[in-house]
Amino acid sequence: MTHLDLLRDLWKERIAEYRASGMKAPDFARALGVGTSTVYRWNSAFDEDLNYVPPPKKPKQAPKQEAAPEEAEPVEVPQWIAVLAVDGGDSHQPSPRADIGDDGGVSLSVAGITIRVRPGFDEVLLARVLQVVKSAC
Repeated sequence: MTHLDLLRDLWKERIAEYRASGMKAPDFARALGVGTSTVYRWNSAFDEDLNYVPPPKKPKQAPKQEAAPEEAEPVEVPQWIAVLAVDGGDSHQPSPRADIGDDGGVSLSVAGITIRVRPGFDEVLLARVLQVVKSAC
């Protein structure tokens, strides 16, 4: 018996239990310690009689051809951006703020504008956005 066969048998039992329980998928998933989408996916893999129904194969598509990018003016892209958070004190100017997210990204908030930069960001696009923000301030 293959690993996939063992997995199907396990989920066949779990889905039978889920259907008989009357529980909602999120509650059942939480009880199993799995994601709700996992319960939905496996539930759809079995018919009413708990026979495994393999998902339909997706037709192969030709790779998409990307349009040639427009020529852009060269932009100096900073490797590091220094952020200094200062206490606004009695000033009416809002203090800059930088927060690091759970995904390793950074949110920078200044003067009511928040810019969110996630790992893998487009450096050229960020440089352009910063130029626009700088010219507007």
